[in-house]
Amino acid sequence: MNELVSMRVSGEISKDSFPRHYKPLEERLNQIEDQLPELMAEIDFLKIQTLSSDTILRDAKDLFQRWPQMPFQEKRNIIEVITDNITIGREDIAIKLAYIPSNFKNPGNKQRNVRDPD
Repeated sequence: MNELVSMRVSGEISKDSFPRHYKPLEERLNQIEDQLPELMAEIDFLKIQTLSSDTILRDAKDLFQRWPQMPFQEKRNIIEVITDNITIGREDIAIKLAYIPSNFKNPGNKQRNVRDPD
């Protein structure tokens, strides 16, 4: 845009053709400036989501390490909080988790089937 202004001042672009070149650039600049707050908010959201994921992962690793020493009732309480449904079939167990963060890569739905190895 500054180059167009310089070209107009130096006479390389006529007064009549200047708006034809300058106006589309000005409109696009205004569109970008209008989008900027939304994009900044999205960046902030993604930063918070990443920090939350790091916390969840750290807490999950801590829980995994402490699990063998935890009393039965504490384990049961945790399982009740994180599961929505447990279905026991003849040959498999389906566990539907209450919540999986959207940024955790887990293809398919939020349910996994666990099969008895025997």
